[in-house]
Amino acid sequence: MNKIYVWFGAFILLVGGSQVMASAAADDPAPALPARAAPQLLALPELDFDEMLGLVGLNLNAADIIAISKNWPANMKGIVLDGNNLGDEGMRDIASVIPEGVTHIELTNNNIGSDGVIALAQRLQNQPFIHLYCLNLSNNAIGSPGMITLSPHLPARLNSLWLNKNNIGDAGVIALLQHLPTYLQSVWLANNEFAEDGRQALINAGFAESNEIRGHWERHVPTPPLLPLPPLTRGTLIITNRNLDVADINLLSQNWPADMSFLMLRKNNLDAAGMKALTPHLSVGLRSLGLSDNNIGDDGAIALAQRFQSEPSIKLDGRLDLEDNHIGDNGIIALAQHIPPNLQTIWLSGNDFGVAGQQALIDAHFAEDDKIPGLWERQVAAAPAAAQH
Repeated sequence: MNKIYVWFGAFILLVGGSQVMASAAADDPAPALPARAAPQLLALPELDFDEMLGLVGLNLNAADIIAISKNWPANMKGIVLDGNNLGDEGMRDIASVIPEGVTHIELTNNNIGSDGVIALAQRLQNQPFIHLYCLNLSNNAIGSPGMITLSPHLPARLNSLWLNKNNIGDAGVIALLQHLPTYLQSVWLANNEFAEDGRQALINAGFAESNEIRGHWERHVPTPPLLPLPPLTRGTLIITNRNLDVADINLLSQNWPADMSFLMLRKNNLDAAGMKALTPHLSVGLRSLGLSDNNIGDDGAIALAQRFQSEPSIKLDGRLDLEDNHIGDNGIIALAQHIPPNLQTIWLSGNDFGVAGQQALIDAHFAEDDKIPGLWERQVAAAPAAAQH
């Protein structure tokens, strides 16, 4: 199955203290350690880029949830709130503040019952999380009523759903399958008290249980179509093994920030047409560009060279990776004539150029590394000797 990897920003994790229990011989008991209260939470500092926020084992209450949600950005990507004893009331509070663009929600071990999940279902009904990829509700108390309410509102693009130890029963499994999200590939259902009816319903829906992990059910699904990226405030974008076409490139580029600094589109079969669609969107702040294994050929390399020529202020002071692209002499010659002045390394193994292309790179003051074939590095000219008096 093709996979898409999109990465932005950073990860914040706060973990609460827990009571430590030490074992000892009966005649030499260890002194009991006092329980430590979870630290009082402060409002997060104002965040200006995409984040994944983790708050684990802190026993969050309503005031905590309000405090931490004050400054998280609208484009928050992931929320991990495992082991916080949220309960139904806390789930209602969380559901009301989850950002629309979230891709990952993890709420395990929180004593969330059917009422709490109903609050999440209502939020999904009112504002579908169209980017939600993974939802983890394991080790709660959803039950079949909660699953019956939640299932109709799960987003179509949801890929992974964790429901271990929720006692959803046959009725909950069947409700999920009646409203099965289009791209749901993995469901985790260990310890859910369902019997043969539920198992057979999963099999009929195309799922098979893993031989290695009990309760892990998988099926084959097509790769979902791309969605426009949400507006980004700083730029690292990685998409691999996706087979992007011209429409995909145009869609992805709609919200690229002007200061996109790192772009990797490895193994996407862009070909020359995709390169011609991509190159006008390369930002002047770009520092590294990875386009290996895309079959861009001479025409794609020439399109990239033309972008460098028309926008000489492109920073590109890191690396340019064009390995395995069937680029011949014509493409290499065009690139060598317009290499950005700050570029230090070009990766060119697995291409089709010969002596003419090699000479063009040498004329542009690049030399192939003695130990790494295909790695071409800029040669720094020696400083002129001081005049003798």
